Amino acid sequence: MWWPWLVLLAIVALVLCACLAMAATWYKHCQEPFESAFAALSDTGDGVEVQEVCHGRVFLPTQQSSNLGLVYLPGALVDARAYAPLCRDIAKRTGCAVVLLDMPMRMANFGMSRISQAMREVTSVTRWAIGRHSLGGAVAVKFFMNAISARSELAIDEKRFLHAEVVALLLHTAYLWASVGVDLSGRRDIFALQVLAENDGVIDKEKVSEGKAFLPADGVTVTIEGGNHAGFGHYGPQTFPRLDGVSTIGLAEQQTQVADATVDWLKAIDQRPSGTK
Repeated sequence: MWWPWLVLLAIVALVLCACLAMAATWYKHCQEPFESAFAALSDTGDGVEVQEVCHGRVFLPTQQSSNLGLVYLPGALVDARAYAPLCRDIAKRTGCAVVLLDMPMRMANFGMSRISQAMREVTSVTRWAIGRHSLGGAVAVKFFMNAISARSELAIDEKRFLHAEVVALLLHTAYLWASVGVDLSGRRDIFALQVLAENDGVIDKEKVSEGKAFLPADGVTVTIEGGNHAGFGHYGPQTFPRLDGVSTIGLAEQQTQVADATVDWLKAIDQRPSGTK
């Protein structure tokens, strides 16, 4: 009979069409870094070295004064190098190592294993914060929850190989929501910072509001007045998955304010001994 072959061909054709549609969307909406981002990847004589790690780079203060580190995941479809100025500034001002990771197809969902791989290469860090910009903040949350859960097989694996704690969660224009199945509201042992932007047109503000109920009671939320979604990196304008708002404070000022909030939060964590909240 020939009809099963027609069904098979139809299925293959549909899969190919879906793949082509995804590739077209990826190509159309990819965000490239501004030229201003590349300077942060070279030696500028500011006391921060940039070293290669597995699937990324680490901004390492030459006089590292902290055993706390930050792993930063880029937003969906954004070239990770767009966040180099922000990561470098955070490393310089905190004395913390900051790892900026590249993700497969620029989608963090496909590269969660890269987080622990990069962590293992930065042996000077014994406590980690996991951070993420934009959509897909669930990836950072998932890794974070796996790493801190004593009941999780992945957590045990992470602790054995990392020899480090994961103690904090950083959400730059990201949020927790019910469908992720993560509720941190009852946790007193978790540091969390959420940084939002007033003119962010990309994020779902209704879900942000709903997600506040799932943040730790002692979590900190900061809103950058006049800021937008793309202003967390050196790229833009952003039109996917919806049109971003317009920043009324400029990129340099927004980057400073985002860094200020993140730096203050990391310094507060650094002053707390391991295992305290």
